[in-house]
Amino acid sequence: MMNAVKPIIRDAATLILVARNRQLKSVFDYRVLLLERGAKSAFMPSTYVFPGGVIEKADFSNDWMELFRRSFAKFGKDFTSLVNIQGPRPPVLNKSASTDIPNEVAFRICAIRETFEESGVLLLKSFADKQQSNLNIDDIQSWRKEVYADATKFFTMCRKFECVPDVWSLGEWCNWLTPASLPRRYDTLFYICFLDKEPTVLHDEKEMTQSKWITPAEGASKFRARQIKLGMPQVYELLRFCQFPKWADLQSFQEGRASQGCERWLTVKLKCTDGMMFVLPHDDMYPSLHNRDLEELSKSSKGQIEDGEHSETIAQLNSKGKNFNRMVLQSGTPYNLMCNAQLPHGQCLPVVDPVKIQQLAEELQSHL
Repeated sequence: MMNAVKPIIRDAATLILVARNRQLKSVFDYRVLLLERGAKSAFMPSTYVFPGGVIEKADFSNDWMELFRRSFAKFGKDFTSLVNIQGPRPPVLNKSASTDIPNEVAFRICAIRETFEESGVLLLKSFADKQQSNLNIDDIQSWRKEVYADATKFFTMCRKFECVPDVWSLGEWCNWLTPASLPRRYDTLFYICFLDKEPTVLHDEKEMTQSKWITPAEGASKFRARQIKLGMPQVYELLRFCQFPKWADLQSFQEGRASQGCERWLTVKLKCTDGMMFVLPHDDMYPSLHNRDLEELSKSSKGQIEDGEHSETIAQLNSKGKNFNRMVLQSGTPYNLMCNAQLPHGQCLPVVDPVKIQQLAEELQSHL
């Protein structure tokens, strides 16, 4: 009897667009883009996410080198700054490349392509000038449909308009791996891109049905109030951004830590007697729970396991240990995030105080 085929963990890339907005009546001077997945989506339905999607062979095509070699000469910049990272590398970037396109570049091409497909936002460098390519709205809408149907058309479009994906504008931010209990799993690199203004968004009405430019604190507050659905990575990253209400400070922080590397995080889900706990790396409970998941996965013919269960209450588990990096969900109450662990590679912890998050989310009141 043949064993069932284990589901493949698909490689993916996501792009967090951080756009300055000087008109906000907020302590924030920027917003980030969130897109709502359709209600019938097989993965995270009706959930707000950052734009992104799975890697395609077209993202690794050697054809890209034709354009990038022109860009090296035009802009005086090659891939060195993208590939020469001294810190830890995410496992997806350590895989042997089958083409001349480095993994660090292919994943950025994917993030830019998927963002274009889902939102209409296009990050390109034109050979005609050093600013972004000036495709008009009709061009964008027409090419979006073609690229959505066939990822190879993204290269075709760039060649036609003499431009390259602006891979240099994307910095590595984090790497999340879908929990082992879910049937669809993705190993996703999250990139961050800083924009001087908010571009027009045209959500695709296929995968994405709504779009929001939103401050990090507003997004976290709406999730806490159960007004919108967010995935665990989205909540955690929005709360990290709450450490930096100013666009320039967040950009400076990212630039300062960019060379320190990036580690992959796998969320471990734990059913307690009175709720659900999501445990993350660097929490005192994480090593034993992570090892349990790996052991269970090795025995599974489906590549999927049940959530772990614990006979104690959340309060009992929270009374143990000193280093926390966890989120708790209990029926009828908002989420509770406990994070005091020291994170490596220059990364910051999220803001967890609900009062501070609410204060950050409120509009500034006029004193006139």
